[in-house]
Amino acid sequence: MTVALPRRYCALTLTCLLAACSEPAAIQPADTAPTTAAAEASAPALPAVDAEQRYQDYIRAHNHITAMGSRYRRSHEDLLAAYRQQNLAQAAISTTRQPRLFLEPERLQLFIADVRQAQQHTAHDPARQNLHDSATAALEAARPLLSLGSELERYIQDQAYLQDDFAVLKVRNDEFIRHWGEFNLAYNRFSQAVAELEADYRQQRIGQLQAEGSHGRRIREQSLLAADTFLNTLADPQYWLHEDTLKRAEGELNTLQQILAELEQAAAASATTDSDSAALRHTHGHLHQLTRQWPQFKTQPDIAAYNRMVTSYNLAIRY
Repeated sequence: MTVALPRRYCALTLTCLLAACSEPAAIQPADTAPTTAAAEASAPALPAVDAEQRYQDYIRAHNHITAMGSRYRRSHEDLLAAYRQQNLAQAAISTTRQPRLFLEPERLQLFIADVRQAQQHTAHDPARQNLHDSATAALEAARPLLSLGSELERYIQDQAYLQDDFAVLKVRNDEFIRHWGEFNLAYNRFSQAVAELEADYRQQRIGQLQAEGSHGRRIREQSLLAADTFLNTLADPQYWLHEDTLKRAEGELNTLQQILAELEQAAAASATTDSDSAALRHTHGHLHQLTRQWPQFKTQPDIAAYNRMVTSYNLAIRY
C-alpha cells in the first residue's frame, strides 16, 4: 500500500551490486584454505538494523511520490496520463491555456535524497535485497526525469513557450513522457517492496507489543495492518469490477471494522491526556473515515474513490 496517495502497483527489480563488479578472489589450495569457523570469525559484522528507522525512512521516501497527486486526487500514473492529454508535441497548440507539467520536481528531488538515506538500512541486509535493488532502480529512473522535469518546469513557469511557440515542449515532450513512464514502472516495483516491508514491520510490532502487554498500541498496529491488507486487495484497478475482488475486500473491511471497535474501546479506556491515547483516537478517526468511504467505491469503483480511502489510511499512520 505506506504511505500519501495511491500506494501500490506491482512488479520486479534491477540488481546492481558493487561486489559483482570486483575481481574474483583467487582459489586457495585445499591445505591452505581457512576453516569455516575461521572464515566466519574474520568476516566483517553486518551493521545492526534499526527496524523502526528503516521503516520510517522508506515510508517517507515512498510518500513523496504518492503526495504529488494529492491535490489532484490522482495516482502518479494518472498524473502522467493528464500530462499526455495536453498533446504538447502537436504542431498547433492553443495558447489560451497555460500547459501544466503535473510532475513536481521538488518532490522528486526529496524522493531521491530520502531513498539514498533509506538505503543505508538495506545495503548489507540480504533479507531486504529486493527492497534495496528496487530502490536503486527507482533512483536510476528518477534522476533523468528530475533533470528534464526541472528544465520544463522553469520553461512553463517563465511562460517561455509564448516566445517560441512551444518549441521546447514539442521537441522534449516525447523524451519527458518516456522518462516519466520508466520512472513509474520502477516506482511501482519499489512501492510493492515497501508494502512488503510495511506488512513485516507491523507483524513484528504486534508481536513485540503483545509480549509487552501494550494492549492499545497492539490494537492500533493491528488496525493499520488490517487497513493495509484491505487496500492491497484493491491494488490492481483491472480487477475492481470483478465480483470476487469486491467480495474479498468486503471481508477484509469487516475484519478492519471489528478491530476498530476494539480500538475505540482502548482509546476510551486511556487517559485523555496520554499521547498513546491521542494516537489511538487519531488512528481510529481516519480509519473509520476509510470504512465510510467504501460504499461509494463499491458503487462506482474509480481511482478518485480509491485514492480517498488511501488518503485516509496515510493520514492514520501519520502520528
